Amino acid sequence: MKSTDRSLRIVRVAVLAVVSAIVAASAARAQVYEIVYDFAIEPVFNVESNPHGPLTRGSDGNFYGTTFNSFLIPDEGTAFRFNARGIGNNLVVLHNFTADADGYHPETPLLESSGYLFGSVSRNNSCLSEEKGDESVYRMDFIGNLATIACYPSTPDMSGLVAAYGGMWGIDPVFSDVSLGLFRMETSGDVTSQTALHDGRRGGLVGTGELLLASDGNLYGLAANDGAGVLFRSDSAGIVTTLHTFAGGDNPFGRLVEQGGFLWGTTTNGGDFGLGTMFRMDFNGGFATLHSFTGGVGDGAAPTGGLLVANNSSFYGTTKAGGQYNAGTLYQIDSFGNVVILHSFGDIGDGSNPGPLLAVNGVLWGTTQSGGASGGGTIYVLIPSFTTAVLRLTPTAGPVLVRPGDPVQIHGGVFPVGEVPSVMIGGLPASNVQLLDQENLSAATPPDLSPGTLNEIIIVMPDGTQASLENAWMADFLDVPLSDRLHGSVERVFRAGLMDGCGGGNFCEGNPVDRGTMVVMALKAKHGPAWAPPACTGTFKDVPCPGPDADWIEAAVAEGIAQPCARKKFCPSTDLTRETIPDLLLKTEHGSDYVPPTCTGIFKDVKCPGPHADAIEQVYNEGVVEACSTNPRSYCPKRRANRGSVAEYEVKAYRLP
Repeated sequence: MKSTDRSLRIVRVAVLAVVSAIVAASAARAQVYEIVYDFAIEPVFNVESNPHGPLTRGSDGNFYGTTFNSFLIPDEGTAFRFNARGIGNNLVVLHNFTADADGYHPETPLLESSGYLFGSVSRNNSCLSEEKGDESVYRMDFIGNLATIACYPSTPDMSGLVAAYGGMWGIDPVFSDVSLGLFRMETSGDVTSQTALHDGRRGGLVGTGELLLASDGNLYGLAANDGAGVLFRSDSAGIVTTLHTFAGGDNPFGRLVEQGGFLWGTTTNGGDFGLGTMFRMDFNGGFATLHSFTGGVGDGAAPTGGLLVANNSSFYGTTKAGGQYNAGTLYQIDSFGNVVILHSFGDIGDGSNPGPLLAVNGVLWGTTQSGGASGGGTIYVLIPSFTTAVLRLTPTAGPVLVRPGDPVQIHGGVFPVGEVPSVMIGGLPASNVQLLDQENLSAATPPDLSPGTLNEIIIVMPDGTQASLENAWMADFLDVPLSDRLHGSVERVFRAGLMDGCGGGNFCEGNPVDRGTMVVMALKAKHGPAWAPPACTGTFKDVPCPGPDADWIEAAVAEGIAQPCARKKFCPSTDLTRETIPDLLLKTEHGSDYVPPTCTGIFKDVKCPGPHADAIEQVYNEGVVEACSTNPRSYCPKRRANRGSVAEYEVKAYRLP
């Protein structure tokens, strides 16, 4: 017994030493916390507020999320895109939800699959006639075109969709009167319900966390009812097994993670102080509570975001309460249950009521549902003290073949003061590197970068620690200098992967754009850079199949954003004009079923009514395509649409960051 006590004392001493080391390191090298966006609570500021659910990082490198409220349509919510690089409009509202059309109050995480983002809403009036209820699952492309694909099953609160077994899986709380069930959904919206999990309580169980596809090939999740709950497992056939039953009042909630052969998670209540716990369970159901949250200044209370694992194998999470201002915390916790508070929310100008976290290269990104400068919540980033990261460059593009290079400021952290790192851009060393503070470096870009390229930046600290940011610096095209009016548009379409150079380091703004090229760009904007169209079938006589654009052309016609030019013909080499491009822009921007308002005859040289007049006036009214003359107001419909003008149209129509 004495030997056991001595072993426990040794373990406690070792744990205290680890915690002390973390605190000492943090004091010597402070972390970086930054609010990168404030949501509004009044329409004079913006049109969205109260973000719910974690951010999702898309294959295009942007962050996507939802808000609970919207001022264009009060209290019904939005879907947004956030660009963390600091170019363009950092946050763009992609979709405003409406109760009677596509639902309202989106809360669940977004899942990217097959060129779309999938999520759910807690109420959808258009589903009221369905058998089970008024929740729904929606599908949205990267431009913001949204469609309801299934009325129930629902994924309320924190229960999002997860990719598994060749489909998407979620939790259906109304599988039957007293049960919880899983469902499998295809990207088309076809749903297959799986086996129910009964707990015998009135109303059944409700999923309270995202499903986790673990290394053993099974799905794991949390569900609760009136505070009690279960941790369950499902195999690929949907057979559900309860592995652990929580005590009444514990309320298991949030994301499970797998680490070191265990599943780790949190409860919102329960524990020694009734303020929540962190737990561990093995795959056989062996369960242990590792930490009971105490609240107050030194600890959080009511963890609701679950856990995630970042680069150093530590766990991170958020609480809704506790901390210095009792407005929530962001904490780090080790496998023994020792907690370090990294940030207390609720200070003046800071957010409060934080949601789940997202980790990207060791950097923690999150949202708060309230607080901030405008009161409607925030997007924030935290770089832990032991992490070195690059967030953005200023400026983001510049000339080449200019010595000693273009001066840039590198923002990120945590850069140890007194230790000047080396900087590589595009594989070449930058010069004149200066450490400004722990968050900022300055350097001169290498003058010999290839023009018309996107270049990774790598920072190497004296101790060998590295941080990088892909496609951080754009070496300008030789024929599109910074002084060119279209420089910003060219940079955006190039970064988005919609347009490349024409060769020799040039962009060739004045070159024409044909129909085949345009539909490729349109589909990339809609579905993101990771998407690939289905294989062609040889629909058109003038489009060789297989061929370089055949897959894209057939997909564009199938999706209704482009039309054949004649029977069995597409005319892919026909150059677009200012007359013919508006139809394609609008179908891509608003969806294939979009019909523009009837023309009113605002242009002297556009016959109204006419085959293209409605679309021409609409792109003009949206500010996408400008008039070619103002006195009298003319459109010049037969003028060729060149690469420079198309770049500008796409940036405006598709709201490219």
